[in-house]
Amino acid sequence: MSLFDLAFLLEDKHGIVIDTKAAANEIPNLHAIKYSFWMFLRHYKRFGLGDMFKKFNELGYDSIRFVEDNPSSQLKGKNDVTVAWVIFDRNQAKLSDGRNKGFSGFTDDFRFKQGGDVN
Repeated sequence: MSLFDLAFLLEDKHGIVIDTKAAANEIPNLHAIKYSFWMFLRHYKRFGLGDMFKKFNELGYDSIRFVEDNPSSQLKGKNDVTVAWVIFDRNQAKLSDGRNKGFSGFTDDFRFKQGGDVN
């Protein structure tokens, strides 16, 4: 996916308009490069997507679910896919698979509150 594909998708599906001009000026060969969706999320500021999460929040979304091809893993002779979620609030992350005996959906006690920017 290119940044321009992402910009089209965001505007077409969600009415979110992003300015791709600054990123196009900063990143060489941006038109020719295809990126994984997670790269846009990880480097959202560099790609000029700084308001994307805020705009999704305003539309009532609290996360993004995406599916990507995973060529490093084969399943029945085909590339496996990875389903991933990006949450907008760290308190949404809970381990609720039975291993965490202290799990409660009513507390924001998350073990990594000191987390930071991934950039």
